[in-house]
Amino acid sequence: MRIKLECISVFWAITSVFCLSCGDEKTGSELVMNSSDITLGDVTPTAFSATISGTFKDITTVDIALGKNGIMYCPESVEAETVFKSWLDGNDQPDCQILIFKEGFKGESFTGVIKGLSPETEYSFCLFSQGMDASKRKISPMSTFTTSVFNPVFNNLKIEDIHYIDVTVSGSIVIDANDASYCRAGIVVSETQGGDLDSALSIAQIKDMSCFSITMNGLKPDKTYYCKAYVQYAGSDGEPILIYSQDKEFSTLTSDKMYVDLGLTSGIKWANCTLGEWEFNVDICKDDLYFRWGSFKLAMHDSFENDERSKYDYLEQATGSYTDIGTDISGTKYDVAHALLGGKWRLPRKEEVEELMDNCDMKMTTLMSCKYWYPSSNNYYQDEAYAVKIVGPNGNYIELEDEMFFWTGTLSEDYGQAYSFIYYTRKYASSGPIQKVDYRKMDIWSRWRELSARIRPVWDSNMPE
Repeated sequence: MRIKLECISVFWAITSVFCLSCGDEKTGSELVMNSSDITLGDVTPTAFSATISGTFKDITTVDIALGKNGIMYCPESVEAETVFKSWLDGNDQPDCQILIFKEGFKGESFTGVIKGLSPETEYSFCLFSQGMDASKRKISPMSTFTTSVFNPVFNNLKIEDIHYIDVTVSGSIVIDANDASYCRAGIVVSETQGGDLDSALSIAQIKDMSCFSITMNGLKPDKTYYCKAYVQYAGSDGEPILIYSQDKEFSTLTSDKMYVDLGLTSGIKWANCTLGEWEFNVDICKDDLYFRWGSFKLAMHDSFENDERSKYDYLEQATGSYTDIGTDISGTKYDVAHALLGGKWRLPRKEEVEELMDNCDMKMTTLMSCKYWYPSSNNYYQDEAYAVKIVGPNGNYIELEDEMFFWTGTLSEDYGQAYSFIYYTRKYASSGPIQKVDYRKMDIWSRWRELSARIRPVWDSNMPE
């Protein structure tokens, strides 16, 4: 469909700003229509631009630097010959667009690029030349070109690394280099086929269309989703126009691959990874998901600082009082594990951590080199990182990062605190590096609610849908 512009604003795209009239009087005027001194060359239009070449006979360096030489153009809705002649007759602001070029000349040959055009639109244009004397003006014969259809090519869109709550999408989008600055691209994931930006569950922008690989978050296990790429640009009326690729269907991993039955009497099954991972990873320096108690907002790894603590939704800074969200938030609307994973996933309760401690054998496992952050000294220290293998009564096991706090859903008896759990392999010094002292014990800690901790979910088969 051809886009028609109802009105055209006049603008000047110049390297050095001059008024076309230059204030000169028009004595000894030389006004030449269809001048043989200016010859049109090749025209190569894209959807949003056109590259135009030509020749200016006898043009000098002074003419280029101090004169006015360039392109006049207008869409088909404007009577081009009339407005071009209007400029020739001395109207320095005709009803068309004028580009003055100080660059693009190689001797008498010239190449310039018109940008910001509309796709599928016919334009009339001519080259013009004005000497230092504003009364001496020439324009070439008029010609036309039509911008192309904007048709981005979506290449090799692939769904890779499907996990429980995220998926990686890769591929490329091919468009003309001159058109790239006039559009943006992204990925959308929807719960229904044919979804768009308005109905998308997860959206991410593509920075490099030539080759991208993007992880899409906010998904849930055991669900089917539809993914597509899009390119967006502004239409002639300023409203966004979107072009989508075909849908790619995929299903996230099922929950029975995410939990481990340790043979506990309660029937509770523990996740085999921490929320934000898709498999156990002992690299505790990894920037995974940290949350404050009962809040869905991501927190810093160490949220001891006042500016971080002040971001907690349920703390009134002025009075130091806490909003009552319940004494047990497991499975409630304040449970981030249930909100992100759905199904029968939730935060563990304090008594379920105690059951884990009382009935499982805990052994040291993977060892690696890692950096630890010490807020008291505002520095990192290189040290060794451990994990603990928690073996249940039936011989099945999970692995847990050591020296990391994990939230329970249980409120503590201590004011403003909730219970968390942690497995120590060594004791902390008051400041500086960790002391090389064996500790090897899981503890339940009462922890300020506004501090950050990680989430190790549990699957509760008795939890109502």
